Amino acid sequence: MEFAIFLIEGGPALELVRQHIADLTVVRDQNRELATELGVRHIWTHRDTGAIVAVDFERNARHPDFTVPRKSRSHPKKGTSWEQRFAAVKGYRCPDKAIGETFNIPRVLGYGNEGSCGSRIIGYPLSVFDFLYVGENGPFAMSVPDIEAEVRAEEARGMVVSEPAKSFRMEFDGCRRLSEAEWDGLFARHASYEQPEQKAA
Repeated sequence: MEFAIFLIEGGPALELVRQHIADLTVVRDQNRELATELGVRHIWTHRDTGAIVAVDFERNARHPDFTVPRKSRSHPKKGTSWEQRFAAVKGYRCPDKAIGETFNIPRVLGYGNEGSCGSRIIGYPLSVFDFLYVGENGPFAMSVPDIEAEVRAEEARGMVVSEPAKSFRMEFDGCRRLSEAEWDGLFARHASYEQPEQKAA
């Protein structure tokens, strides 16, 4: 599957990525506070939302309100205050859903000809729409499957592609397409800015 990278310069995508970073910061702070209070050495978070779901206690230091670890992961026991506190970390909106729903990007590609027909979920089972950024001040980009390239590939096999994928255009308000090399260069330039020298008071 081919992916396309779009530099975010304005429009709905800029609002989405800024909100995502703000929400992500809140979730990470909440996770860190819970981990510090429990004195754990590692935490596991939900893949889509970033919310804390399990912890790894130091040997013989497991909190009585947590389950016996399986693969080093302990979860809050049902009915405990820790279960409620973990549940209170709502997490951020999954970038995959935010991007896909905002821009109505097709997730299914249907195809067929006189001999056969079928369909496939684009990118399943992975989250395929994501934000790329150096820091909270940008630059920002989003990575999405190249739907037009997927359509061309099916048509090259002699398939007729159905809507909405067939007529979908890789154009997003406030975004400009970049090559992977262009994004890598932009990322490297911003990531390598030297921090100002710190002097002791």
